[in-house]
Amino acid sequence: MKYLRSALLPVTLLLLLCLMPMSVSAQESGELSYGTGAVRLYNSAATDTPVEAMALDEILVEYVIDAHRQGLSEIPIYDKGYRINKSELYSLQQERMYDAPDLFYVSNQYGYSEYSDGTVHSIIPVYTMSGSALEEAKAEYEEMIDDITLQAAHLESELEIALFYHEYIVANFEYDTDYEIYDAYTMLKTREGVCQAYTLLYTELLERAGIGNVAVVSDGLVHAWNAIELDGEWFLCDLTWDDPVPNTAGYIGHTYFLRSASSFGHALSDGSVDWYEVDGVSRSYSSRYDNAIWTSAYTWMHVYDGALYYYDAQTTYLCAYSFDSSSITELFTIDTRAVIHGTGSYYQGVSFGLCGYGDRLYFAEYIEGGYAIYEYSVTDAEKTLVESFAHTCTDTCYETCVLYPMRMYADSNVIYYVLEDLLNFGTGSVYSFEAEEYVSSEPILMDVDGDGEVTNTDIAVYVRYLSGWNTELVFECADVNTDGKYNNRDVIAIIKYLLA
Repeated sequence: MKYLRSALLPVTLLLLLCLMPMSVSAQESGELSYGTGAVRLYNSAATDTPVEAMALDEILVEYVIDAHRQGLSEIPIYDKGYRINKSELYSLQQERMYDAPDLFYVSNQYGYSEYSDGTVHSIIPVYTMSGSALEEAKAEYEEMIDDITLQAAHLESELEIALFYHEYIVANFEYDTDYEIYDAYTMLKTREGVCQAYTLLYTELLERAGIGNVAVVSDGLVHAWNAIELDGEWFLCDLTWDDPVPNTAGYIGHTYFLRSASSFGHALSDGSVDWYEVDGVSRSYSSRYDNAIWTSAYTWMHVYDGALYYYDAQTTYLCAYSFDSSSITELFTIDTRAVIHGTGSYYQGVSFGLCGYGDRLYFAEYIEGGYAIYEYSVTDAEKTLVESFAHTCTDTCYETCVLYPMRMYADSNVIYYVLEDLLNFGTGSVYSFEAEEYVSSEPILMDVDGDGEVTNTDIAVYVRYLSGWNTELVFECADVNTDGKYNNRDVIAIIKYLLA
């Protein structure tokens, strides 16, 4: 999104203003002084520094976020009619940080001016980027976010979208054990981040899908995660704790996905709970999914067309779970044996990986003399061989070793799989192949040219149509504001969508 930006104070001058007390005339609250503050960063390393969140006026929060987006060097608070004190300023800055992941270029440190009675006069932000570098970073951020959201464009329900983004982030990103990456932008670039970065990235994706959410933090655990709202009920989600450390490619836990407070298990060593929602609102959390079928799964759970696809290790079937009817359909069995080369022995349920892309599933299976990766079309109910592997021994494993495909995950049409050493768990290497790009057959609102995505081309096509050109328009996608008409209002709605 493009915003007007005013000139920023030079960083050195800004720091001097923050550190040097100043006195000026005040209208009614006494002398004005300057101070500094910082929002705590969360990374999952335990400490004990409790802070209480305060419920703030949401209009104030949005005002401060918008002022940061405009790049204001000083954000008036008192003169805009808001009355907050220094302790409330911390909560305001914390909520601003978690509510607006796109403000990755705003430091957690800030300056402020206050009257002698403690009332905040204004906020002095610290920006870490400016000028052309900032504009390039904003564009890059939007492009990276769009690359992910496009992969969920065919999903309809909030539950499906929340699950897909959980799978995607846990599979394609890893925990930053150096505790250096705290924002969504840097996490997208490096594919690493601490818990705060996981929380911010999930927040951004949920916001783009219109799913209600709020960040939750624990000062005792120095940890952050998400609370999300689905169909009027609230649930807790911790993507960081569902991602193993050290990173294990393709391993996706679901222990902390859509949990109630009682089953979440985020407590201090003495059993006490100290976490709170950053907006200061206490919520009740539903137990609806505490015993869902994904709770014990450690592989990709793929969602498509109202169904959840997964492998049932007990029955050895690839299954489809219907979100609407809660019924399970067994599609076919998968041979997941890991055979020990040169012997008649094998491990059951080991050589397996599952992931999905669009209407296709990808999984590994044992075949005579080796292993294979298959593609299964949900739409056509057809299974196709993608790659096969012969038994392979290594010098370190002697005659009892075999490399087998296990754990798979996807990033758009790039499918990744791990070739694992049977006797040395965690020693495998990651390989990949490209699948044919998926184009949804379902119409997408605003996709007036029918190419499967909403871009500037849709605006151009719409304008040409309204100008009387002989242009084809996908009418079921063109009534954007649902007023039964096709006019400039729909074009404006598309423009606003692309700018958001």
